[in-house]
Amino acid sequence: MDIELDQYTSSNLKLDLAIQDLTLKLRAAEKEVANEREKVRMCANTVKRFRVDLNECVQNISEPKLLKVRLTTSLGTLLTQFTDIITKTVS
Repeated sequence: MDIELDQYTSSNLKLDLAIQDLTLKLRAAEKEVANEREKVRMCANTVKRFRVDLNECVQNISEPKLLKVRLTTSLGTLLTQFTDIITKTVS
């Protein structure tokens, strides 16, 4: 009877440790998913802002020099924002 109780206790302890380990892994995975969702949201907002900027640039289509300056500025801003989003670790 004591042997069975020891085996049960040992098995129960191993299962508790396994549950704790899986719980930690689940929390880490949930945090990673939340971070990725935040990055996707930030990218979508950046794309929306760029579309608005691009629409404003197109209004200068009759003035090539001004169009070039506006497009260069908009693209530079877009690249900077995407670089920041990609490298940023959301806490």
